[in-house]
Amino acid sequence: MSAYEAVAEGQLRWWGWALARLLGHAESERAPELGTVRQTLAGSDYPLAADIAAVLEPRWRNLLDHHDFEFDHAAGVIVDDTSEVEPSVVEDALVRARSLVAGLRAGRVMTLATLPQLKQRLVGDDEIGIYAAGREQLIEWRLGASGLWVDDLIRDRRTLRVELDELPFDAINPCLQVLSVLPKFDEEIERLQIVVAGISRPVIDVPRPVLDATFVLYQRALSSFQAMPPATFMPTLAWARLEVEPPEQSAAAAAWLLANETVNLLAETLTEAARGSRSARLELWLHLDLLASSAVTTFAVLPDGSARAQDPLLDVLRDAVHLAHRLADGDSTVAAQLALILQLLGEELERTSAVAVLPTLDPRPLGES
Repeated sequence: MSAYEAVAEGQLRWWGWALARLLGHAESERAPELGTVRQTLAGSDYPLAADIAAVLEPRWRNLLDHHDFEFDHAAGVIVDDTSEVEPSVVEDALVRARSLVAGLRAGRVMTLATLPQLKQRLVGDDEIGIYAAGREQLIEWRLGASGLWVDDLIRDRRTLRVELDELPFDAINPCLQVLSVLPKFDEEIERLQIVVAGISRPVIDVPRPVLDATFVLYQRALSSFQAMPPATFMPTLAWARLEVEPPEQSAAAAAWLLANETVNLLAETLTEAARGSRSARLELWLHLDLLASSAVTTFAVLPDGSARAQDPLLDVLRDAVHLAHRLADGDSTVAAQLALILQLLGEELERTSAVAVLPTLDPRPLGES
């Protein structure tokens, strides 16, 4: 009961009253007693207002104030002179109240972290450090949602170093998805390092321009795909390779990975697309277009001249996108030409050795990781 009072009276009451004012149901800046807050919110049809009102119970707070309750051990209930309540009911209200407060606080932190102009109006100079810390908490939450445990976040001027407990192979793409959006809600980041426990060097160490280039691809993929294609993050992956590979080798490895993704895409969707499936044709075109854009962007961020030998892949991908566009528009005759591209790229991959996706993390080739 005391824990419930601390959350409901000390935090949720103020959040509830702020919401009431935003909804136009109240004017006074000072939050009234719990019962008034609950009554005001209960009269609103706004879902969040109803959620807050549902967990505000003034009677429990009054019982605590007057010490006018006791626990009936035999019945296992909390009782007063006129009623009883099971502890599980109070516990459920406490859990929901805490969840609401956590969500509201996270929303405020995110808003202030992503809207500097609002932060300047609402946050005093003495609070700026709090919201810098808030941005770091958001990073932890985003990575945590991808199943990654953050050991530490270290800022050194404009470099952010994220130390992870581990980075499993199947978590590389989700991790890169988080990294791609970081600079957009933290304008101070100019360099990002990802360090994994047990590995001496950073597994990813990229400057902001590379992250910005990757973000452009991420925005395109976000509007077209439910699952992010690996090509979305190739600029970041290619740059990370420079830690352990010369530029020409990094460019060749990126080209191999892009060609391999192209072959897999054609092998999985071309037959269905050739048979007339509109969804398969659209998917093929959009994915090939992303692959071509990723190749151009990736080779552009690498050191000058290092990707010149990969120009033939750019030409093949441009041709594939053009053909896939025609196929999506209903021209089934180009399916044979796409099948030829599949054959030629497949033969080229067979003549070369597979490469690692992120050699700074795991040097084993794709398929063995």
